[in-house]
Amino acid sequence: GLEDETLFWGNQLALEMNMQYEGYTSLTALAQAGSTAAQALERLNALESVGDYDLALLCLGQNDDAAALAASYEALLQGLRQKYAKCSVICILPAALGQEKAQVIAGLAQRYHAQVVDMAAASTPEALAPDGVHPSAAGHALYQQAVLDEIARNVAQRTPYIAE
Repeated sequence: GLEDETLFWGNQLALEMNMQYEGYTSLTALAQAGSTAAQALERLNALESVGDYDLALLCLGQNDDAAALAASYEALLQGLRQKYAKCSVICILPAALGQEKAQVIAGLAQRYHAQVVDMAAASTPEALAPDGVHPSAAGHALYQQAVLDEIARNVAQRTPYIAE
């Protein structure tokens, strides 16, 4: 969906967070476009613990097999909890995820005390690229703002990732 990768919502989010919170925001990508939750888990397991992360954004599920999604996504949430106990998690439901997968992720998010940003609910027709799956430039701006709004709510409420 994007010709200019600098418009990717994650990059724009990091820039905006740096300005709003007067700090340094660094992104560590556990998944690339087309990745599954299982692939993100593999990258998490291979990631050296070089410090604490305070926020994880999970925008996955679209490329997962519906039958395998629950186990892989739950293992990813558990892995984050084990590796970064104080890390808050926001699960982003991609606009073209589908109801069945969205319900699985939302249920796991509730179980693991993660927040949810439902991009299907926030999306508009112009927010999707011509393929009907990936976000357009307008969609990336929408993702960035929706996630930034959720972060602001969590900062205001100081909503932590609660370990069981």
